[in-house]
Amino acid sequence: MTDYAMEQEMEIEALESILMNDMKEVDGQGPDGLDVDSRCFIITVAPKDEDEDEPTEIPVRLALVFAHTPNYPDEPPLIKLRSIRGVREKDLKSMHQRLGEEIGENLGMSMMFTLAQSAKEMLRAIVCGEADTSGVVNEDGKTAAQEAEERRKEAARKAGTPVTKETWAAWFDRFNAEGLLAKAKLSIGAEIAKKSRPSGRMFFENRTAAMEGKEELDEEDFQLDSDLEDDDLLDEFLEENDLDGMAAAQKSFANQVCESSDSD
Repeated sequence: MTDYAMEQEMEIEALESILMNDMKEVDGQGPDGLDVDSRCFIITVAPKDEDEDEPTEIPVRLALVFAHTPNYPDEPPLIKLRSIRGVREKDLKSMHQRLGEEIGENLGMSMMFTLAQSAKEMLRAIVCGEADTSGVVNEDGKTAAQEAEERRKEAARKAGTPVTKETWAAWFDRFNAEGLLAKAKLSIGAEIAKKSRPSGRMFFENRTAAMEGKEELDEEDFQLDSDLEDDDLLDEFLEENDLDGMAAAQKSFANQVCESSDSD
């Protein structure tokens, strides 16, 4: 039969000899405790080793509060994370989730030093901006990757498209092409309307044919093909027409616009 009390006492002695001043015992019922009757301890976690400089101007510190359960290590310990200085609430939640997974992987053996080291590495990653929280879901139901993508899209929307010689020339070509296409459509429509207007004789003959029960003139012969969208017509126009003639006129103007933008 496993002597859980002895095993827990041996772990506490080992932790005190390794962590020294970074570990202390607190009242389990106190504000820093876990509301338990058993012994309760706090391990102060820093994102650096003793011989390293602070990675941030203001030192960041985390408290790992724990207490052994009766059958520890064959059952999970009680743990809580709280910020001593500079740790955000959402980071505490993601770290607690990761530590919970590690507890499940280490059942059956003493694990508090392992958990303290894992908390240290996660805190270091968070402070250095390298936290792997891609799978952690926040309060809005979004992962860190989704939040980052939304921020990227919002920044791109606010920044808009930078004005360069190439983007200006491409926009100006399309602008002119759209104008020419619109004029062409109006011209074609007017020509078709002119051709489809019946003469007096045709009007009389058509009216007579209708009265005699003959088929009416098929008006679809005089309608524009509406299957093509404006964008398709514009693309066809751009492909079939060489815009080099207007490119020369645009080039000097585009250079002036870009030079003016650079000087600002």
